[in-house]
Amino acid sequence: MTSESPPSLLPRRFVFGLPVLVSLALSAATVGRYPYWQDSGIYLAAVKEFSVLYPHGFMLYLTLCKAWTLLLGFVDFTLAVHLFSSVCAALAAGFLALAAERVSADRLASAIVGALAAAGYTWWFSGIYAKGYALYFLAVSILLWRMACRDPHSVLPLLGLAWAAHPSAALLGPGVLAYLWIQRASIRLPKLALAGLASLACAFGPSLFLPLLAAKESPLSMGNPRTLGDVARYVTGARFTSLPGVWGFTPSRYLRVLRFGLEEFLLVGGALVVVGLRERRRDALFLLVWGLPMLIVLPLFKIEGQDDLWLVAVWMPLWIAAAVGLSTLRARAPWIPKAALGAGLVCALAMNGRDLYLRGEALPETFGKVFLQNLDPNAILMVSTDDAGSACRYLQSVRGYRTDVRVVMLPYVHPGPTWRWYLDALARRWPEVPKPDFDSVAPFASVYTSTALAQASLIRGHAPGGPPLYFDTEPAKAMLGSGKLLPAGFLWKWTEDAAEGVNPKAWQFPATLEEVAARSGRKRGQRLYQAPGNLLVEPESYERRLVRVLAQARLNIANLLQRGGGPDAFSGSAKVYESILKAAPESESNPELLYPLALDYFMLDRYPEANDFFERLLRQDPDPSQKAGALFYLGELRRMQRRNEDARTYYRQALEAAPSDSPLRPELEKRLAPP
Repeated sequence: MTSESPPSLLPRRFVFGLPVLVSLALSAATVGRYPYWQDSGIYLAAVKEFSVLYPHGFMLYLTLCKAWTLLLGFVDFTLAVHLFSSVCAALAAGFLALAAERVSADRLASAIVGALAAAGYTWWFSGIYAKGYALYFLAVSILLWRMACRDPHSVLPLLGLAWAAHPSAALLGPGVLAYLWIQRASIRLPKLALAGLASLACAFGPSLFLPLLAAKESPLSMGNPRTLGDVARYVTGARFTSLPGVWGFTPSRYLRVLRFGLEEFLLVGGALVVVGLRERRRDALFLLVWGLPMLIVLPLFKIEGQDDLWLVAVWMPLWIAAAVGLSTLRARAPWIPKAALGAGLVCALAMNGRDLYLRGEALPETFGKVFLQNLDPNAILMVSTDDAGSACRYLQSVRGYRTDVRVVMLPYVHPGPTWRWYLDALARRWPEVPKPDFDSVAPFASVYTSTALAQASLIRGHAPGGPPLYFDTEPAKAMLGSGKLLPAGFLWKWTEDAAEGVNPKAWQFPATLEEVAARSGRKRGQRLYQAPGNLLVEPESYERRLVRVLAQARLNIANLLQRGGGPDAFSGSAKVYESILKAAPESESNPELLYPLALDYFMLDRYPEANDFFERLLRQDPDPSQKAGALFYLGELRRMQRRNEDARTYYRQALEAAPSDSPLRPELEKRLAPP
């Protein structure tokens, strides 16, 4: 085969085969046996246990992947799941090339563009990641192929199949309707009606099996769709889309769309798209209708952290335009296709290869192990995030690691009827887990978060002599009722033994804070945090999630040192706080670090630094005690400078901020008393 050969002399199997082989080769070179970040552990555990995933359920992926792993029972389970994604991603690249060939009438250009698409960062990643996106890409690429073949009666069922793979396919609906309008002359209404019914069957048919999984009554399930009505509500995803604050304009999320597009097409693909769009201006309106709903809605849905994978469906028609562009350039210079393939693959390998080499990437698994490895035997771990739950579920279900520990999802511990099934499942499977005492914490409901209420209800429901309890966020001491809290690494242990002390073993981790901080990759994830009246998001690399827990463990060590009092204690804890800031600069906005470090500086007579950090603290959102303390010490610093009026102003502000039971109040009243 030479680039000078007419396109028609190349067999069509070459168009399909080249992208498939390139995609499989990239996956084979980089796929690993470890889970990845985000939801990878959730999906691996769900496939292993065949349990209910979060809405919309993803039954198509669960069923197909489960069957695949049974066929490949001789292969490491995690690797087998990744290989399912590899095959789906490769087939998707092949069908995209077939679609491009129908539009461009150039088999060589289409095969090359299919290979370049497979080498895009997100496409490549989908093929080595345990989640249903590669299957979704396969459904969408087949849909585009049939659209390019002018087969209007098959597009609705294929759209339904794509939705069954991932609900974001609903945003492709306007593009499909626009295509049907364009093809209206060739549409036969009876066939279209049957296609509509088939679309519903393809979309919702797999979800009808959700009650079978829910009937297992597993505490590892993430929902309980037991009836047809439950299934109908479940597949809408309202659990997420109706959360307060999840919709809103955030500029950084629109900038992410631009960055993801540039990273996907790189220089070669981007240039070919530009040329192709110039040649096919008449298709611009269709491309707009196809992609605009996703480009508008997705960034507004703030809690979606894998928007890069959603966007591949938008990029696919642009790759078809790239095939048109390459065909146009080939007519002018026959050597260009070879150059485009070589340059595109070299560029992709150079820019993406290192970040996507996951063969020995054990850091996400380490993230789960730091939660489990140091716990007492038969402990109960209460986690408040999907990240922690995902990693722990994977280690226990797939790897058989620390199966003596019971992992409880705090967001599911709620007195309402929606989550009654989860509490019942816990009681049946793990009767040693405390039965939450919701009544005893009800008076605090207007003051504390649902997570804090869940923690306190479990502590208050703990039976004497029961298993030890661990939490990934510090429970509110005012609601404990009995026992005491001890820092345990980055966790908090509740114990009923008043004589129990801190266990140094809890700070033994397989990696240091500095080692993990040095390994931060691309900012493909995002961090969610609650501000007054708003949910805020910011891009982050996934590794920062492990950085934060290790930083919290070190923060707990520093706090213990500081409690010793005296110059040595203040000096030692200050060094530890400073090491956290160096390895995790994002901690500069954490009041839990700023306040004690500022206090250390004050006690060590490092007054300029103390002043700076107390003022930094006030620019964050400190709690009333921290705010009162910062204002008090700023007043002390002004008093040392003989700026008495300024000092009194700070004292008055501190008195206004101080809680009624604050030990600072007598000191403040004393300083504000008339001479």
